Amino acid sequence: MGRTEDAAEHYLDLLALLLDGSESKFSPPSCSSGLCMPEIFLEAAAALIQTGRAQDALTVCEELLRRTSSLLPKMPLLWKNARKGTKESPHYPPWVSATYLLQGQAWVQLGVPKQAISEFSRCLELLFRVTPKDKEQGPASNCEQVCTSDEALQQLQAAALISRGLEWVASGQDTKALQDFLLSVQVCPGNGDASFHLLQTLRRLDRRDEATALWRRLEAQTKLPQENATWSLPLYLETCLSWIRPPDRETLLEEYRTFLLEPCDL
Repeated sequence: MGRTEDAAEHYLDLLALLLDGSESKFSPPSCSSGLCMPEIFLEAAAALIQTGRAQDALTVCEELLRRTSSLLPKMPLLWKNARKGTKESPHYPPWVSATYLLQGQAWVQLGVPKQAISEFSRCLELLFRVTPKDKEQGPASNCEQVCTSDEALQQLQAAALISRGLEWVASGQDTKALQDFLLSVQVCPGNGDASFHLLQTLRRLDRRDEATALWRRLEAQTKLPQENATWSLPLYLETCLSWIRPPDRETLLEEYRTFLLEPCDL
């Protein structure tokens, strides 16, 4: 935890240095390398949550949204276009969705599930309803290139869906959780965590046939050689994914194997 605490303080110091107490809103720079300004905010927020400082993380996220509010399309326009089925949607940088994801995780840590679910839902609304910026509009910054890769966007969607699903589980709403876990498997097949959460939910709902089919696929996958990932994710997203990772997968598979040996009620 010590290193994470140091990292959080370093990010806060860096933000203070870069912003220099200015109250003016900033425009995310088109940096050719390193972190862009929004990503520094997000890394700071993730580190703060990691060290148990959820309220400070919320403050950092709110400050990011406040300073960039003039650069973003107004939310009512997004909902209006969505209701009308307008094909052309305003562009929201992916870090906006990531901000809501982190705010949701902060509320989870603070024990306010209703607010957490609301933030995860806002994250998903932006990710699913807003089209990415046209690549022909010019070169993106290094920050956007990393965050808008297909893999990064899929993992961000999966993180929000799994996070919301886990809150449904915690509140005893397994049917709603099942929907989120199913969708997370669809949008990001490469995220194995989603499949394990789905397996546990199917078992709780006594959907034995579906759970068994999924278990067999997961068992088969564990016997295949593991390929090294050829893509990279922002550190804050990797941190978020680590929070929603199920416990030891081998143990879960073994538990379900034992479950299969139990006689089922006729």
